[in-house]
Amino acid sequence: MLCAMSIPAFAAEWSMSYGIDAVHGESSKVIFLERHSKNYTLYGSVLSGKIFDDRKAYALGGEYILKSKSKRFIFGGGLVYLSETNEVNGTKLNFSFSARYVLNENWSLFYRHWSHGRQLGIKEDKENDGWNFLGIERRF
Repeated sequence: MLCAMSIPAFAAEWSMSYGIDAVHGESSKVIFLERHSKNYTLYGSVLSGKIFDDRKAYALGGEYILKSKSKRFIFGGGLVYLSETNEVNGTKLNFSFSARYVLNENWSLFYRHWSHGRQLGIKEDKENDGWNFLGIERRF
């Protein structure tokens, strides 16, 4: 998060988003606070739900960003560090992939996936269902 603070204010914007994992995470909820620049996004998040025994888990991540010509579709890829492991993510360090559809200058719909890449042969002995968040984002 400290790295996010060092981006000059004129070169970046903030957003907050809310999502759920309706696939593997037993409807776990997530709130993201993100700092966006032209080529990357840095974010912190808080997760909660039954899978965490009603405790909170935290994540810090960053993604390189690619935008479509129309700038309606935004794709990202990078890394995320999770504070806890469980049956959804078997490692603390994971890959992060995202897709956004921009509704207007303030609102977007998003999908973000976190996993450690077991399908690629990485840490095959660890759980890796992965997180699949769907949600809405508000830019400021």
